[in-house]
Amino acid sequence: YEVTHQYRALVTVSNVANATNVITYSAPRVTKGTGLATLYLDTNESIAVTDRETDHEGSAQLVTGSGAPECTAVNRSLMKMSGRGNSTWAEVPTNKKPYKFNTDSKTSFCGIPAGKKWAVIANFEDDSLMRNMSAYWIGSKLNGLAWTPKYYPVDLYLNGSYRGQYLLIERITVSSTRVNIDELKIDPANPTAQNSFPAISGGYLMEWNHGQPGDTGAIEEPDIFVNNRGGLYLKEPDPKKGEMTAAQKAYIDTWMDDVDTLLFDDARWLDPVDGWRKYIDEDAAIDFWIAAEITKGYGLNYRSSSWMYKARDVVNADGSVTVGKLYEGPLWDFDNSQGNADFGGGQAATSGWWMRDPNGAPRQATETWMNRLFEDPAFKAKASARWKSMAATMGTQDAYLISLQAKIKASADADHAQWGVSDFSTDANELRAWLRTRIAWINAHIDDPIAPR
Repeated sequence: YEVTHQYRALVTVSNVANATNVITYSAPRVTKGTGLATLYLDTNESIAVTDRETDHEGSAQLVTGSGAPECTAVNRSLMKMSGRGNSTWAEVPTNKKPYKFNTDSKTSFCGIPAGKKWAVIANFEDDSLMRNMSAYWIGSKLNGLAWTPKYYPVDLYLNGSYRGQYLLIERITVSSTRVNIDELKIDPANPTAQNSFPAISGGYLMEWNHGQPGDTGAIEEPDIFVNNRGGLYLKEPDPKKGEMTAAQKAYIDTWMDDVDTLLFDDARWLDPVDGWRKYIDEDAAIDFWIAAEITKGYGLNYRSSSWMYKARDVVNADGSVTVGKLYEGPLWDFDNSQGNADFGGGQAATSGWWMRDPNGAPRQATETWMNRLFEDPAFKAKASARWKSMAATMGTQDAYLISLQAKIKASADADHAQWGVSDFSTDANELRAWLRTRIAWINAHIDDPIAPR
């Protein structure tokens, strides 16, 4: 049901007012009937969601669709929601904005493991509506990435108003079913309890980001800077929310600086014991590169929406320490990718290296960590071997996209009619053709030498 109203009447008899029994009226939920499940987000009193900072309490409900067998009904449950996103929030001129919401208790949607933190991605900049799903499908095949967000397309109504097709997706957060690392939390009774080693060594969830405008338009500067390599937002714990002590922020700031210094120190970086592999997980770096190289994601060259996390160090029984490594990922934000944008560096082209070699792609530093890793001959060889082992799997992506295109077509057509967007089938076919050609180019050039700095 969309909105439930309860009424009473006051009946006056002999100057005495008496209330009648409660009468309840519930208007039926409307749906586009596209076959996808329909998600209803309703704020209390239908208050509009106009910024990314204010949480609005309300309810979430999922109604099944005939073409979404994975989605069982979710009864109305308490939630709070706000806006989300950077450019996708600030620059979208319509009511098709992206949102995030937290359910009051752990909830499973469409077969996705139960959790509290969710997002609904508008895909407004992607007429195919499939680029995020395409990228997360790639991530799901790469087991060097410990976790890739799970997702499902839905039709969205906000406060009874149809907003189009959205991608319901897990938000990136530290938990046993998402980014599974030790959690740093401030205990109010003992705020500095986790300032000592090994607790202070992790976990930290971070995003490479050059700085984004907040709701006031002012740039929110990165929380830390990695030497001259670029800035990072610290996401969990978040110092802006008071979740991190000064000692913890100083620790991870220094740790990242030290790793960067080591990585670009010609005398030390390839040391078999104390070189870069002691601190950066190689398998995660390679699989992150594969996903980034296929998709040419706008921010993945450590500019924005390029995530990393550091695990906690472990003190072994003999007193030695196993370093909690830094892991590339999870994947996030692929609206402007896969032929959908050209911000320089040949982003729109199906040819050319996007992340492997230095180029004119958007980035915070001329030479990135990934550029440096590919200067290690052993890393380059392992990355080439990994690609060759995954090439056949990547070649099956088109079959997945054909199936997905058919599944979401009715919903996509309704979305495009709502927002006056071009033909869905044309856009989806162009995406598929771009990816087929891109994968073929990588297959043909995987052993090419690295371009000089």
